[in-house]
Amino acid sequence: MISVRVDRIKDREIGRMWAEHYPKSKTSGVSMILCMAIALMLEDRAQAVTTDADIIDKLHNLLDRFRIPKNQFYQIEKEIGDV
Repeated sequence: MISVRVDRIKDREIGRMWAEHYPKSKTSGVSMILCMAIALMLEDRAQAVTTDADIIDKLHNLLDRFRIPKNQFYQIEKEIGDV
């Protein structure tokens, strides 16, 4: 029997992974895909936050929490839109 184990990205790893892979995202497809996945995950998390803040404020709070520069995040968002 084959066992499939799905490892979730832990919160403490998100910022570290972004910092490691964002600089490589222009030349490495793997790094670009990882950054895109993190960006989409953060968008989903922002929508799930149950505060009265608007979605942009929620997203910016998450970016600050994980120490992801907003300009980098939005560059990856642009790449997602261009796909």
